[in-house]
Amino acid sequence: AASGALAMLSSDERVCAGLVALQAKRGTLLRILKRLLVEEDEDEEEEEEENEERGGGTVSKAQGGKNENKKDESGEPPIADFDLVHRGIVILRNLAVLVVEKRTRGVKEFVGSLAREGIVGVVERVVKEGMRRQKEEQQQQQQGGRGGPKRSAGGVGGSSSSSSTTSTIRPVLENALEFVIALRNASDLLG
Repeated sequence: AASGALAMLSSDERVCAGLVALQAKRGTLLRILKRLLVEEDEDEEEEEEENEERGGGTVSKAQGGKNENKKDESGEPPIADFDLVHRGIVILRNLAVLVVEKRTRGVKEFVGSLAREGIVGVVERVVKEGMRRQKEEQQQQQQGGRGGPKRSAGGVGGSSSSSSTTSTIRPVLENALEFVIALRNASDLLG
């Protein structure tokens, strides 16, 4: 619920400026937003931070690490539920459009944080997964139309989850595109 509220509030330029200041002060905003985009175990991240602070590096599962998080084919944590992804992408888009593109104070450091946290790469993975899911749903709809189960005469057929997923994927892709365009418009800050 908090991520949804933050997504709505982030449409205000002053809120976005506050979020950028929070990232500069605490360095945790982008890690939290990243958790909305990919499934990561909070315990593992906290353990890694504690071990690095003690100078011990990270603890692998073979060395007794607790996380048994699933990974996708590329060895990366899987993309989170698209409802959460949508909230995270909306916040990132608003930050990019309302802060980065307008070159608000602290933006250069913020763009550097985006790069260090790997946010652009995660957004790229979200877009690829969204396109894959969208294509898969279109294929399922086409197969359903060829001799598949008959829909009720009431006109509302199919599962609500498929409709829900489709209705979430499109805004995720649109907001991700706006995020990338805003960063590109401010590309002089990246290099």
